[in-house]
Amino acid sequence: MIPKQDQNPTANKGEGVATMSVANIIKDLSRHTPYNRMDKDDLKRLANHLRYSRYAPGDLVLVPGPEEPKEFFIIAEGCILGEPEQARVGDESLRQELCVGECFPLAALLTNRPVTSAFRAREATACYRLERANFE
Repeated sequence: MIPKQDQNPTANKGEGVATMSVANIIKDLSRHTPYNRMDKDDLKRLANHLRYSRYAPGDLVLVPGPEEPKEFFIIAEGCILGEPEQARVGDESLRQELCVGECFPLAALLTNRPVTSAFRAREATACYRLERANFE
């Protein structure tokens, strides 16, 4: 199911809140580990805080910077390429492909450090986004 994304003329690519029921988010997440092992109340609480965003092929979803990331992403559709700086300057063997059910930037959020890789949509992709305050 592809939800309708609200239109926000001031939003950047991928930003906006989609109309998708909590029940459908729970059903979608429940197909993947670790969400299929979560307590139902915890999964419902997570689903209540998620926002759904779409990205076109090649869109940058998250870029490296000096600050800690503000959001946690769970891939709902498509694939994301994680590109450390070395991959962006020629060593493509270091690219990481993340697909449906996978998430990022987990390490940066858990260690309270900035993101060091760029994350780019490899194809038409949708992600659930969780604000950092709700991640902790």
